[in-house]
Amino acid sequence: LGHRHPGVVDAVRTALDEATLRALAQTLDAKRWLSFPLHVGARYRGRIFLTGVERFKCRLEWGFIQQLARQIALKWDNLLLARQLTRVAASGERERISRDLHDSTVQPYLGLKYGLEALRRKVPDDHALAADVDELVHMTDDSILQLRGYIRDLRTGETTLVSRNLRHFGRVPGLDLLVPE
Repeated sequence: LGHRHPGVVDAVRTALDEATLRALAQTLDAKRWLSFPLHVGARYRGRIFLTGVERFKCRLEWGFIQQLARQIALKWDNLLLARQLTRVAASGERERISRDLHDSTVQPYLGLKYGLEALRRKVPDDHALAADVDELVHMTDDSILQLRGYIRDLRTGETTLVSRNLRHFGRVPGLDLLVPE
């Protein structure tokens, strides 16, 4: 397991004992292996392991190993950057969708709620429709709260199903909805 190049296996050897290195080689199913540090600029990112069961076909020069490490580090940085850009784009899209939901869905629900409340004020308490209108106002309030929860979840990256909101309307007397499960 020994190596002639400083910073290759010797740096690992200072932190790990021989038994640990042998266990690592066995885990990697390697009879031959080479380990070297992975740096991105001045930041240490981890270690790269080249493993094999036979002798390496070519002599691995230290300069080649350093260049290989630089290329891997560049690819690694590109991967991390792409992942970060994807997260930023997804976050922006979730924010846009949440604004659209607020403007196109919550606002009309608020209008419906205010209209139902105005209708309820016209209906005497002892009228047969009073309880039905009260129930519709309550359901509308619940739906507004749920939609606001969906919007909050979208902004934080959580996802929920809008179909749960539809189930509330399935309880309205005389209104039949087919709600997907």
